Amino acid sequence: MKNTNPKLVCGYTIIETMVSISVFLIAILIGMSALLNANSTQRKANDMRAILDNLSFIMEDISRNLRMGNGYSCDNNNCKKFSFTGSDGNGWSYEINLDKKVIRDVIKNSISDPVILNSEEIKIDSVNSGFTIINNTTGKQSFVIIKLSGEIKSKDVTTPFSLQTSVSRRALE
Repeated sequence: MKNTNPKLVCGYTIIETMVSISVFLIAILIGMSALLNANSTQRKANDMRAILDNLSFIMEDISRNLRMGNGYSCDNNNCKKFSFTGSDGNGWSYEINLDKKVIRDVIKNSISDPVILNSEEIKIDSVNSGFTIINNTTGKQSFVIIKLSGEIKSKDVTTPFSLQTSVSRRALE
């Protein structure tokens, strides 16, 4: 015998509805986890970019002031503290200390004003970092090599780095 009641022929069963809702929830959970993962990755990338910008600032600050300075002095060939007279006539020095920091010190009117240039996430390796002066004699174009190496620690991720640049004076001494 045929079932002629239209109410019994059409529609979804409760099992079909529960299965479709379950599949929909699984798709939403996968999409949300992908979105949260992308957001976390973006935050890590932004943090790393800010730290690398800080390293670039350090190298640019040292290079700019060295180009305009004169009277370079250093203890040895690969020194950790580099001193010179700036274009403003004040005494300048950059030091890579044992606390893994880069310190800029400007001496104005016999008053020292040290400033730490690197952020807490940047640890400078004081053994492999330093300054090297080439042609530091009167009448010759002075040339300084700056090398910074160490590691960046951000969000439980440690990334090693090694930067090197060379700077020459703009004018002869």
